[in-house]
Amino acid sequence: MKNSPLCLLIILCAALSIQAQKPELMVQNGQSAIHWIAYSPDGKFLATVDAGQIKIWEIETGRELRTITPRMAAAEPVFAVDGRLLAIEDEEWIKAWNIEDGSETRVATAPRGVRLRTLSGNGTLAAGCAGKYDELLKLWNYRTGAILTVKTPCSTQIAISADGKMMAVVEEAEHAPGELGFAKTISLWEPNTGVRLRSITDTDDISSISLSWDGKLLVTENSQSVQRIWNTSTGAIIRSTREPSGQVFNRNGDILAGVRTPPGSISSVVLYEVASGKELRVLQAGSDGVISLAFSSDGRWFANGTNDRSVKMWNLSSGEVLRSLRRHDNPVRAVSFANNVLASASQFISLWDMDHEKELQRIR
Repeated sequence: MKNSPLCLLIILCAALSIQAQKPELMVQNGQSAIHWIAYSPDGKFLATVDAGQIKIWEIETGRELRTITPRMAAAEPVFAVDGRLLAIEDEEWIKAWNIEDGSETRVATAPRGVRLRTLSGNGTLAAGCAGKYDELLKLWNYRTGAILTVKTPCSTQIAISADGKMMAVVEEAEHAPGELGFAKTISLWEPNTGVRLRSITDTDDISSISLSWDGKLLVTENSQSVQRIWNTSTGAIIRSTREPSGQVFNRNGDILAGVRTPPGSISSVVLYEVASGKELRVLQAGSDGVISLAFSSDGRWFANGTNDRSVKMWNLSSGEVLRSLRRHDNPVRAVSFANNVLASASQFISLWDMDHEKELQRIR
């Protein structure tokens, strides 16, 4: 029997109804690009930053829970170990937001005369500057109220390890007489006591610093594009190289990933062993510049985002490309893993189930 127009209409309506019940939620993000993403400690929520706003998303449904607009946020927010989201406002306060109900608490006001600059990765310590000309670096444990005056000038380049046990501060110092330009000294500190552990010195202005999760290794890049890996316990240089750039550690701190882009060639990601410098793998990552990198915490996967709007996902043990997706409408500026879920961000967020190789949500 042929289908009547009425039957076709009923079938079409039913199909549209089923489509409407899909849990994927499209939330318009405007024209701003997301440049920071982070998972809550339990992996259930995702926080993003764009145009000065912090948005909280529920991963299971893709639902936007709330939008937070800190006043003059001084640094990227962090998730504390208790699951609350912390952010600095106006260089004066640390505020906390309960993810589930959105309640806001001003958890602490900075000590008098201190301008807060950054939070440690576990949300327990804040670093800031004091004095009329920002001449002193202060470390403040807002939970205990303890404040330490670190005997070094304040800096715009401060790194605190994720476990809160190591801090690196870039300091300027003049070269020896007869030499031109400036050298950069990095001082290493124990944040909980304010004890200066040691100093290390590069030959040129340092443009970026990053610490491994446990603070045992430091990666620096200077104005001549020279990257160095330092042992923070001894101050010794483990390795010095001009490539790859933009290096990130895996969770264990024994593997580094960096970007290599020879002139006129496609970008590749180089994975190498920190201890020996041995190249483990070279991943052909993109044709138009790799701008974001991430290891999964269990070491199974790796992901990179590119300027050509694509994301590649890799099996680290085999070097096999699991997926190469071009689903974004702008450069992919951030990638991050939580358990088996990969988040990639441009003007929207794509959540990808690595175990089942399927997209869970696309949040706009």
